[in-house]
Amino acid sequence: DCEGFDIICQLTYSNLHDPYLNSLMIYLLGKIGSERHDDGCGFICSDNKIWKSASAAKNILNLGNIININVIDDKPVPFHIRMATWGIDVTKENAHPFTGKHFILMHNGTLLPRDGKEPVDKKKDSDSLKFLKSLDECKDISPQGTFEEIFNAAMANFAGKFAFIIREKETNNDYIVRGRTAELWISKFTYDKIDKGYIINTSKDTMKESF
Repeated sequence: DCEGFDIICQLTYSNLHDPYLNSLMIYLLGKIGSERHDDGCGFICSDNKIWKSASAAKNILNLGNIININVIDDKPVPFHIRMATWGIDVTKENAHPFTGKHFILMHNGTLLPRDGKEPVDKKKDSDSLKFLKSLDECKDISPQGTFEEIFNAAMANFAGKFAFIIREKETNNDYIVRGRTAELWISKFTYDKIDKGYIINTSKDTMKESF
């Protein structure tokens, strides 16, 4: 990992086994988290489609209704708040999540070519999309490989500080991955001594404020 890169977007993963609770938590985490991270937002809907916007979550007046309409089952909900790192335009297309051939990806951090040979134009190239393309290519090469094998093969081409939420489209499995120096915080949610699930976020402060 490269110590010089700061993680400045926010990833959220709400797995509370209830559409109302999941909707409520990503709404709160989105509104609070976008006070500092305001270059777009997005989430994976219940039908594996994605919803995203170039607007900051804090500025979307009907965000609660949007989330409620699209979160209708008890599956986990991944949510992303973007803060542009490369100078790429703040547009709906450049907001996360990104959909590839095999995977849906949300990225937090900065990745560079590990060998340093590939030119990087910080105004045009998306490191997140480059990694997603590499991940899809590795899946095509090793279709029977485990996710860990495929991920490590893709990461062999990159260096940096990173955290990911990745959904495999064929299996509907979610994978949460972080580099050695990246922070991810988990809060376990209980009610009347019953385990209701957990929430993961890249910001400890945002998590505390939301709860």
